[in-house]
Amino acid sequence: MAGSRSGELWGVRDGSRWWYGSSQSGKCRRRVGGLERLVGGLEKVYEIGRIFRNEGISTRHNPEFTTIEMYEAYSDYESMMNLAEEIVTRCAMATTGKLKIDYQGTEISLERPWRRETMHRLVEEATGVDFNSFGDVESAKNAAKGLLGFKTESSESTSLQACSSVGHVLNEFILDGILRTLLVKPQLQGLVQNKHSESDQIVMGFESPHILQQEHAVTVFETVVESTLVQPTFVLDYPVEISPLAKPHRRYAGLTERFELFVCGREIGNAFSELTDPIDQRSRFENQIKQHNAKRAAMDKKVKSDESKGDDEYSYEVSLDEDFLTSLEYGMPPASGMGLGIDRLVMLLTNSASIRDVIAFPVLKLQQ
Repeated sequence: MAGSRSGELWGVRDGSRWWYGSSQSGKCRRRVGGLERLVGGLEKVYEIGRIFRNEGISTRHNPEFTTIEMYEAYSDYESMMNLAEEIVTRCAMATTGKLKIDYQGTEISLERPWRRETMHRLVEEATGVDFNSFGDVESAKNAAKGLLGFKTESSESTSLQACSSVGHVLNEFILDGILRTLLVKPQLQGLVQNKHSESDQIVMGFESPHILQQEHAVTVFETVVESTLVQPTFVLDYPVEISPLAKPHRRYAGLTERFELFVCGREIGNAFSELTDPIDQRSRFENQIKQHNAKRAAMDKKVKSDESKGDDEYSYEVSLDEDFLTSLEYGMPPASGMGLGIDRLVMLLTNSASIRDVIAFPVLKLQQ
């Protein structure tokens, strides 16, 4: 799965029997432990544990939280969608006795089936821009003109025509145009500046136009679309660039068989058909390391030149997980996996506004 995992309690199913175990070593186990058990011949595996992430604190986020993750051999992400619906609806019936619940003044209907829509389609609905349509620089320029309504003789139109690459049009015009049009100023501050700061990386060739298109589509989705997904929605088919462990889509090149489940504008779950091709998996890992090292080198150069603070996201070294790749080479069956955030599910079912209300010992912000 996409997030880090360190299980305190795990279980596996072999036929009609469940086997349980616990991690007593004091060390966090690798996040692919469940997959390795599938390679070993177990067909259904689940894992419940505390997860630790070095990220910020908000009403939705806590550095330590609880998830349940599950894997099933000979299934795909459509099977996981059905399982997610079943788990959440059963929990709702057990705790509230109904499938229409109130959350902070909004009625949430958990009645099945839930909406299923692709990420790119949701972005296009919100912005009018199809991030899969920019095959060349001219198509990108035409999209920017339609989005921003430039007059032919305007200085902006002249600047647009001077752009020589899809990447520059995306970064300088399309993304900024979407964000400035759809976001209020407090949301805008820092975001556009952050994307502009990546333009020097684009010029140096660290980002291909295709990768940049997908990154911008994800940025717009996270910034503009996520908060509007109030009723249960499966967001499908994420780009391969942000889904390194997911199987390639069976019909659409460049996408993966992955979904995220959103309720009340929050991600509740993440799942995908697992990538079982060891050659493809190694290639993706190597590409990730290459991108990471390039951005890290650019960050180090920038820090040395202007004494600015570096980005922690690229301050560490990364390496291949050879154990995981070796396990895939032994032969992993077709499978799917899913992680559900237990704390956020409890928030939903108990009508709790903050994640701090459902965690025994939440992290508190320091007084200024």
